[in-house]
Parts: sequence; structure tokens; C-alpha cells
Amino acid sequence: MNQTDFDLAVKFILEKIIQTETWNLCPSAIETYDQLVGNPYHTSEKLTPDKALDVYKLLYWDLAGCQVMPRRLAIAHFDNCIYQGVGGGIQTLQSCLGDIAVDGGFGPVTEQRLREYLHNYGEDALLRCYFAKRRNHYLNISDRSRSQTRIEHLNELTIYLQSLSQPPSQTHDLIFDIEKSDTVTGQDSDRESPYDSITFDDEDYYLGRAEVPTGYEDDSPFDDINFEQ
Repeated sequence: MNQTDFDLAVKFILEKIIQTETWNLCPSAIETYDQLVGNPYHTSEKLTPDKALDVYKLLYWDLAGCQVMPRRLAIAHFDNCIYQGVGGGIQTLQSCLGDIAVDGGFGPVTEQRLREYLHNYGEDALLRCYFAKRRNHYLNISDRSRSQTRIEHLNELTIYLQSLSQPPSQTHDLIFDIEKSDTVTGQDSDRESPYDSITFDDEDYYLGRAEVPTGYEDDSPFDDINFEQ
């Protein structure tokens, strides 16, 4: 049986983090779902796996626009929306796309800009940008243990996305190491360096800037991540 993109997202994401009877869904999310589909809402009703998946499909996957995205981007975006909230995940995407308001809503303007970006730069460029944004956010978490846990999750997500490539990519040297810094020099003297230095426990880490300037090539520390189909 052919698996849908949502099925593949569930296989990696929900099976990893959903281990409780509530499926990590707050009552307000379940109530919103019931209102949208016309179901009576009962606070005492046990949440079934099928209903939990329906909630995630409607209020996360669909609301975040994953259904109009290429497979790997959709899965990465869905994952971020679960960890950061749908509005936060969409803001991450919008900040990568550029030239649109970063308002946390996925509407026609964001969808059109997404199509333009993918046409001009491709899915790989957007994935590198998206992952850089998330790593930037996690590296700034003051709790080092929580920060490293989030980075390790992104590494696992990277490996999973690469496993969906045809043929599967080699992944042994593609893992982001929070204990190391990659110092990279921009190649265009007329531009600022395409890397942002982030101080984390008195050490500097260099992350690829989210935007992809037109006609500009750089040696991104994420360029060795091969997302080719």
C-alpha cells in the first residue's frame, strides 16, 4: 500500500513523541477539532488513536499548509509545528521565504511565495534555510540539556528525510555537532558574511543565514546535507 506524505510524517514524528493517553494534545485543540467537524465535545471521552491522528491532520498538517508542499519539506514543517506551534512553524517558513509578512498564517500569499521560492531555488535550499532557523533557535535555549536534545532530534529528522531520498543518502558525516563550530568565510567581498555568529556557553557557532540571495553562492556548513531526490 502506498504511504501518503502524512503517513510518513506520522511514522517518524508522532510515533516518537506521542506516548501518552492524551497524545500530547490539549483539551482546547480537541474541542476545536470537534467544533470544526461537527462532533459533540465530551471532556471525559478517551482519545482514540484514530481521532488523535485526525486532529493532527486537520489542525497541524492541513492548517500549516503541509498538503501543498514537497514531501521532505512537508514533514520537516509538520515536525516544527508540533514542537513550536503551528503559528511559530509558519513564521519560520515565512522568514525563510522572504518578501511576505511573517504573521504565522498560511494563506494564498504565503502559498504563492512558497511556489515561487521552490521554482527559483528548489526544495534543498529551503530545507537548509529552515533547518538553520531551527538550529539557531535551539542553540539559544538557556538550558543546555534541552538545547542538545532538540539538536539531536533535528539530526534524527535529517537522517529520516535522507532515507526518503532515491537513492538514500549517506548520513554518517551529516550530523550537526553542537560541540563544534564551523568557521566559514563568505566569498563575496561586496556582501556581509552569510553566517550569523551565536554565542552559546562562551563558544561561537556559525549558522547559515536563512535567506538565499539571488545569484549568490556560499560555502554553507549545511551544504553537505544532500536532500536530492
